[in-house]
Amino acid sequence: MHGTVFFEEVDWTALHCCHDHSSLAPDERPSMAEAIRLLARMDGHLGRRGDGPPGTQEFGRGLCSLPT
Repeated sequence: MHGTVFFEEVDWTALHCCHDHSSLAPDERPSMAEAIRLLARMDGHLGRRGDGPPGTQEFGRGLCSLPT
């Protein structure tokens, strides 16, 4: 399942470009899990092995940090 279940193409493109500080998005869409991890990292979730999966707070704050 790809990230377009929740994210429109413009959304995941903006997410990827903001996360990587790049103006070029990849050709392939991220999976939903990858998109959630990218959002959580924008809020400071480190994603270390012992950290566990990101929660709803990290997801929500990551969504809020995306440019509109």
